[in-house]
Amino acid sequence: WRRVCCTQAAAGAQRLHGFSRGEQTRHVILWWRLQRCYLMYCALFAALTLFLLVWNVVQVVDISWRLSDRRHYIWEDALEVVVALLLSLETCLTLQVLGASIFFHNYWCLLDLAVTALTLASAGYSLSLLVLHPSDSGSCARGSAALLALR
Repeated sequence: WRRVCCTQAAAGAQRLHGFSRGEQTRHVILWWRLQRCYLMYCALFAALTLFLLVWNVVQVVDISWRLSDRRHYIWEDALEVVVALLLSLETCLTLQVLGASIFFHNYWCLLDLAVTALTLASAGYSLSLLVLHPSDSGSCARGSAALLALR
């Protein structure tokens, strides 16, 4: 499906020869967001995010909400970083499509930006666990309770 979407995107971009580079970019982004491939991407993104949420809740309930005892698994933190990067990309694409003046005056866009900033902070924490404190047993070192609560 990726090959089909990329081929269709290239064909759509070729029809925009008379437009500026910015208008072409906006058109391709909006065109992509109207495709079935994008719907599948959104469903996968939602499933990954929901899985991380349920996983984290199950983990903290299992340790009776003692966040300082929470163990981090490498795959969990890697998935957190991937989700954060995808969310950041979505926010940047929305900023590109709408333009800065509209984006920063829309409350939903500002909410997206705040969620993205918090997600990037959480991903930075996950990345620090992956890079600075990896262990040999498939899990990462315990983190601080404050950052776990933010997560």
